[in-house]
Formats: sequence, C-alpha cells, structure tokens
Amino acid sequence: MNALILYALLTPALYYLLAKAAITEWLWGWYECRWPRFGAFMTCPACSGTWYGAAVGAFGYFVLDLPFLGVESAWSVILVAGGAMVWTPIVAAWHERAMRYIGGEVE
Repeated sequence: MNALILYALLTPALYYLLAKAAITEWLWGWYECRWPRFGAFMTCPACSGTWYGAAVGAFGYFVLDLPFLGVESAWSVILVAGGAMVWTPIVAAWHERAMRYIGGEVE
C-alpha cells in the first residue's frame, strides 16, 4: 500500500515539474517551441504519466526492490505504468485546483 501512495504522488509531481511548473519553465518552454508534438505529449497527463509511471516503477522494482500491490516481479513496472495512466490526470487536476484555490498561477 505504501508503494501505491508513493507512486501516486511521484508521477503527478513529475508531470507538473516537466509540463507546468514555473521553476522549470525554461525546460518545458524550450521543448514546446522546438518540438510542438512532443510538447503536446508532455502536457497530456495520461500520456506522459504512463511513462513516468514506468520509470518510477522500474526504479522502485529494480533499485529499491519495492513490490507493487503484492506483485514482486517485473510485471509490477507495467502495473505501475497502467495505474499512472489513470491516477496522474486525477491527482494533477486536484493539484491544479488547489493551486488556483491558494492563489497560485496555473493555466
């Protein structure tokens, strides 16, 4: 269960950092101008969240030896990626709504 919470918080954080955060605007502004299709992919939370989930799941399984929902095989990476496709847009929307509520600047 701890892995689920960890992955469900890490993937939206990566999405926000690499697609919308003011602190990384130099990076995402650069690739949106150079490669508009890649920029569109990176601003899609389900699309990029899937790959963030695969990366975080691979790190969790291969480096930290962290099982995901009881699965202790390489299939856990695929399960995390599939889950991230669903939870990244949901948690990212909650995050953006909270940023608007507290007065942060979110498009």
